Amino acid sequence: MKKLKMAVFLVILLAITCVSFSMQANADEIKTMKLYKLENPTWLNNAGLGKGIGHDKQDLGIILPANVELEIRQVNPKFTENLGMALLNDDSRTEKNVSITSSWTKVSHTFTTVPFIYTTFGSEAPIIEFKLTNAMKALPNYMQGDAEADFFKDWDSTDAEFALIKSRYFQILVSEKDKAYMKKMPHFKTISELCDYYTHAFEKYNELAGLSFTPENPTDKNIPNKYFMKADKSSVGSNYAYYGGSHTAASGDTVEPFLSTSLLALHEIGHGYQGAFNDGSFTTNEVWNMLYAWTYNNSVWKKDTSEAGIAAAKSAQKFKDDTMDEWWHTTDKKPVNDWGDYPKQEYLLLFLEKSGDKGLTTFNQEYRKLANTKGFVANEHYLLDLVSKYFGQASGFDFTPVIQTSGGVMSKVQQEENRAKGYTAVAPLVELVPASKLETIQNLLGLKSYLNFVDTEQLAKSGLSGTATIHLDIDDLAQVKGQYLTIKNGKKEVKKVEITGKDISLGTLPNGIYTIDAPTGKTAKYSLDNYYLRVKETTNECTIKYTPKTMGSIVNQTIQFLGIGDGQFSSATVKLDQGKLAVTTNSTTPHDYFADVVYAKLEVLDTNGAVVYTKSMTGKNNVVDKAEIDIKAGYKLRIYHAEPGRLKVNGANIVDTSKQINTFIITNKGLVNESLKNNPEENLITKINEEAAKIQANTSIANAANSEMKDDVWLAIQQLSEPTKTQLLEKYAELIPEIEVAEEMEEPYLSISITAPSKLSLAKDSFSGKYGADIVAVKLLAEGRIVQVATLNPINHTYTFSDLISKRIRFTDTVSIIGYDARGSEMHQLELEITQ
Repeated sequence: MKKLKMAVFLVILLAITCVSFSMQANADEIKTMKLYKLENPTWLNNAGLGKGIGHDKQDLGIILPANVELEIRQVNPKFTENLGMALLNDDSRTEKNVSITSSWTKVSHTFTTVPFIYTTFGSEAPIIEFKLTNAMKALPNYMQGDAEADFFKDWDSTDAEFALIKSRYFQILVSEKDKAYMKKMPHFKTISELCDYYTHAFEKYNELAGLSFTPENPTDKNIPNKYFMKADKSSVGSNYAYYGGSHTAASGDTVEPFLSTSLLALHEIGHGYQGAFNDGSFTTNEVWNMLYAWTYNNSVWKKDTSEAGIAAAKSAQKFKDDTMDEWWHTTDKKPVNDWGDYPKQEYLLLFLEKSGDKGLTTFNQEYRKLANTKGFVANEHYLLDLVSKYFGQASGFDFTPVIQTSGGVMSKVQQEENRAKGYTAVAPLVELVPASKLETIQNLLGLKSYLNFVDTEQLAKSGLSGTATIHLDIDDLAQVKGQYLTIKNGKKEVKKVEITGKDISLGTLPNGIYTIDAPTGKTAKYSLDNYYLRVKETTNECTIKYTPKTMGSIVNQTIQFLGIGDGQFSSATVKLDQGKLAVTTNSTTPHDYFADVVYAKLEVLDTNGAVVYTKSMTGKNNVVDKAEIDIKAGYKLRIYHAEPGRLKVNGANIVDTSKQINTFIITNKGLVNESLKNNPEENLITKINEEAAKIQANTSIANAANSEMKDDVWLAIQQLSEPTKTQLLEKYAELIPEIEVAEEMEEPYLSISITAPSKLSLAKDSFSGKYGADIVAVKLLAEGRIVQVATLNPINHTYTFSDLISKRIRFTDTVSIIGYDARGSEMHQLELEITQ
């Protein structure tokens, strides 16, 4: 049976060969070709995944010599799209593109080329007719699986200037110059081995990208397009290549780099597997593709296992580690976005090593889902937010501490989501082990680098431990006193301590990194700057800084400056909750068409109209920098953009694109465009609803006792006018914290009096009131039994009762509050109505 199949295969192969190379025997004939079409992968386009889709093209089986005419037309009446043909060789300056219509078109060029028809993506496939003449040459074709000897025999006999190597995933246009090299390739014994190498590479890349020809989710569907690789004499640079929309090319007159196991080809192929997530806070233009290249290369690379080879590898690794560590952990540290391409690549590979390949696969699949949702805007998502979210989803690890210490940009919202899911925190080994024991523990754990991410359970093998103390840097201890601070390792509760003072002793803990669950305030709300405890030395101290919040981060807005290709070159974030405007400019060439003229300009005006900050940005030679400017409500932002359609405000359509100058007034509810007179409250309501929906979708956050996200929803609602304010408070009553705001409490009418809510809900864990100047103690009683003595704040004369749910107050109890003077005498008593 096998012999029969082989015989049939040889007959078919002979027939194909005869068709391909019999043009001179059948000159001046009209040949008809029905071309294949591909499905238009909008789900990939939306995510910015090029994947060589524009490379796919179909050869006519001919070489068109210089000044020889080719007559061609499209004859399918149902095909109504544009159809293009490329005349390609090994020099982009001597190539040509032409259009094909239903009429006979004569095509020629002054240089020898190979004609290819660009593959279409519509509902109908084109059918073409073209005239063969004796002046044309047959294009030698090698399809993966063909007999190599026959291929070279045909090529040698025709003396063709070019040949084409084909497989399921790629095509390589090879010039005659490379024929001898192909016959004796250093890295491959045969063309078949070359094809296998690339086939496995593409299949690995597709696996990492989460793509399949039989997907479970529609956004993971792959299409059978082919990459196109060639040489380009006009491409500058040595040992250099590029990835373009219609092909990827090796610099120079040879495709030798593509006929080897060089990382160059893997690097360029990887460009097609990048996405639209390259935001200005963490640029990865020449980095992200290397995640694919290194992953595949490491799977096929034969390591030098000799003693000298191992020593050399360790030495090289230490050099890389020391360089990154200097930027990461020393006094000369700089943010990860400023590290350069190669260190960024090593940085991202550390994520991949900890999460496994599934981390990158999950990232890609989830990003495509996100990118295909209505209203998606790529620039509105920090890349490191997405990395921590999806790599964490795949692995169960919380990468937030890593990103924070490396100076990466993350949103507070994503940080809280990562903690709420109970992911296990990780950190570089060097952050968790004393320097004197670092090498020993690295070897014990079998880690390649001392920067490898480790978790606490992984470190248990070391047997190291230390004592830990947490200091609370807070202006009013009463806001957290009596509440609990919890230390966690992932979802596991390690220690829970009642807050009685600003310094909290945790005793001895195994070396590692722990997540801190801390209260955010009772009557006032705070932003915490640290949620992680590192145990590294024998004794360890950690400080949490509490910063009071008045309006939260929901009211903040980011203005995006976009340039050529809609790439973001600068941003200005209004952080009204912090009283700051953060300006970041990250591109030296916003738009090279505008050269050295001002392409965009930002001015900050104070309440008197005086300019307090100016940033001018030229099209080329632009200054890259960062700045923070003090602002407050009433300040204005005057912005010039030469192309106002490329000025965006995150989440709001408030740019007047008919004017190059837009002036925005900063208000407590958001930005107001002086020209458009927009209502900022409308946008704020939308943002509140969106944030509340995120919380509701995450049961861990929705049920959390401490949540800055929930606090921010409550604080944002306070900025709204009535009746909207009350309506949203009622809508999200079960979601947001029940807070009594000290500033809005009724003042005591005498120095010996107290105030209190008229009702006390048994579902409420705390409440506050005011006390007069002569009151020194306030007590809560149930049926005459003292339930709790209140915490007093002498600065604003506010008392607070907390942790009431555990005090066993019953619905039938008579509950009262009593204020006492310095002699211990009862000065004022109020009775509360109990509700369930």
